[in-house]
Amino acid sequence: MKFKSEILILYARPYSMKDENTGEIRQGVSIQYYNDTTFAPKQDENGKLGELIIKESLPLDLLSKFEKVPGIYEADFIMSVRNSNGKAVQSLTIDDLNYIPFEKQLTFNKQPEKPTK
Repeated sequence: MKFKSEILILYARPYSMKDENTGEIRQGVSIQYYNDTTFAPKQDENGKLGELIIKESLPLDLLSKFEKVPGIYEADFIMSVRNSNGKAVQSLTIDDLNYIPFEKQLTFNKQPEKPTK
């Protein structure tokens, strides 16, 4: 299952390292993002306030998608279900990213235009 959502990417860093067990070179982009661009205060029934920053590793070919960081991006997510010790485990992974230009990022904070006469 695929879906789109706006996210705030706070950090992105390419990496390349050698796997000590296999000798294989692993490359990618390490990112940290916030998954809610409304910035509305949150509190759940257990008293938790706010949202956690999400960390994810992306394929290196997505590095060219990062125009400005921090910045708001439209992310294409893939939801998958895998079997882990006999239990279904859901996971979300970013499949693609598109930068949202700064002018469009601040639409939640803009004053409405006055009607012209």
